[in-house]
Amino acid sequence: MAGTFGYEAEHYDLSMKVGELKLFPLLRELKRVTDETSNRQSPMHNYQSKVVSSGAACRLQIQQGTGVKAIHPIMLVADVLKDDKVS
Repeated sequence: MAGTFGYEAEHYDLSMKVGELKLFPLLRELKRVTDETSNRQSPMHNYQSKVVSSGAACRLQIQQGTGVKAIHPIMLVADVLKDDKVS
């Protein structure tokens, strides 16, 4: 998806096509399985799954291409540390 290169108008379509090769279909499947809580047959069934990306442009493209919200890795660390303090 190439970060800001892929987000530039002249490269955007190519970037989204690259996302469709593997990443976007997998993320859509993860979202579908998560949304359909009764489907316990899928190997992707895991309520703790998070989509993580360090690039702001990549996170935005993931959300635009799949409807899945990706978070920055440091936010994942912060969430884990916060949950650890509660236990």
